Amino acid sequence: MILLYNTGFPSDKAPNSLWISECHALKVTSGLIWNDCDAARGSSGSGVLLKDSSSGSTRTVVVGVLSGERTLRIRGSSKKLLLNVAVHLTGTRLSLINDWTSE
Repeated sequence: MILLYNTGFPSDKAPNSLWISECHALKVTSGLIWNDCDAARGSSGSGVLLKDSSSGSTRTVVVGVLSGERTLRIRGSSKKLLLNVAVHLTGTRLSLINDWTSE
């Protein structure tokens, strides 16, 4: 399981206070990161971070943006899980964002 960090300003906490929650990516696709991050109303748009140590030193990278809740059906079962989802910031999406911001 991939360890993630969700950063945001949830409405169930003190106003203007940044909170970081540690959570897990339960399913990752090119479009979404299904996760068990602790989030509340107002958390949409929060950064989803990953600590990457593949280069020998640890760096923190933004891998997604929290979107909201969705139901995930477990294949071969009638079970459903209510999970948070983040838009996965793939190389194509990052290039598009860079293009928008450089105009």
